[in-house]
Amino acid sequence: MSSSVSLDVPATLPASEPVPSTVGTDPIRVIYVMGAGRSGSTALEGMLGDHEDTVAVGEIAAIFSSIWDERCHCSCGERGPDCDVWRGIFDRWCELTGLSSFEENGPLNSKYESLKRFGLPQWRHQMRAAHEPTEEDAIWLERTRAIYQAVAEVTGKRVIIDSSKNPLRARSLCLTPGLDVRLIHLTRDVRGVVWSRLKAYRKDPKNGFGKEHAPVPVWRSVGYWGLTNLTASAVRRAHPECLSMLLRYEDYTAEPIREFARISEVTGLDYGPIAERLVAGHPVRPQHTCAGNPVRMQGAIRLAPDYQWMENLPESMKRRSWLLGGWLARCYGYEKHPAVPEPQQVGQVTAKAA
Repeated sequence: MSSSVSLDVPATLPASEPVPSTVGTDPIRVIYVMGAGRSGSTALEGMLGDHEDTVAVGEIAAIFSSIWDERCHCSCGERGPDCDVWRGIFDRWCELTGLSSFEENGPLNSKYESLKRFGLPQWRHQMRAAHEPTEEDAIWLERTRAIYQAVAEVTGKRVIIDSSKNPLRARSLCLTPGLDVRLIHLTRDVRGVVWSRLKAYRKDPKNGFGKEHAPVPVWRSVGYWGLTNLTASAVRRAHPECLSMLLRYEDYTAEPIREFARISEVTGLDYGPIAERLVAGHPVRPQHTCAGNPVRMQGAIRLAPDYQWMENLPESMKRRSWLLGGWLARCYGYEKHPAVPEPQQVGQVTAKAA
């Protein structure tokens, strides 16, 4: 969720000469999906990106780390730097910022958006930027705005779906002039996240595994899930001016007609026809999604709930997960002994959360 580069950022940074926008003066609308990883954000992003007025580009925050040059593959099959769309975005962002690589922005992204040390230093930085901005704050916000401007100009779309998940990045967007931010706080049963993070994956960039994933202990997964969701809730409270909603993975996969109607209210887009196609078993196809769940590389996503954790997660781990995270899970409507929801229609392929 955060860059691993050094945090050595100078007190002031040279501002580049602004480059005129070619997309007009209306704010760029960003539909931002935030929450813990392995909660179905990549599948949701693909469904939101199926609207004709939107473009879904995956986890934009990830391009500011080494993933851009070393491990990132676009859902079109090309490496990020070899994809015509992402190369165009890169070139335009460099023009707008005066920088020569995405990695040059990594230290600022870490300073303002890392969840290390519980994200408290970053939250303080952002609080200051909201009330007494420094030159560095202004540069950070301008670089943040520039990436969305570049996406809008290259794709010709004024509504961008970003599934970066990091709630501190959501707060960054809420502070950025020129963006119309809509927040979707996506959550999933903590035991489902624990189960997903227990799985190990080998590095396989072409199939969407940018790095090797080792199994994560229960306590770490619950801590990560809790910290991320608490921060997401705090961002929603701190920015009531941004339309937002809480969306549960279990609900949007079991009751897509109802839940996508709620999404329509927040996003200002009509997702009714897309929900009907999903219920009928029609797939959505990722566009130019860079970074995110490997499901984006499979070419098509169909809607169906995934409750493997109920059968496969050992009972001892279920108990530990609930002991550590159940107090927060209850706040999001989860139960200690849940029943599998009845879907509107049984799908063929899981809208995978992992």
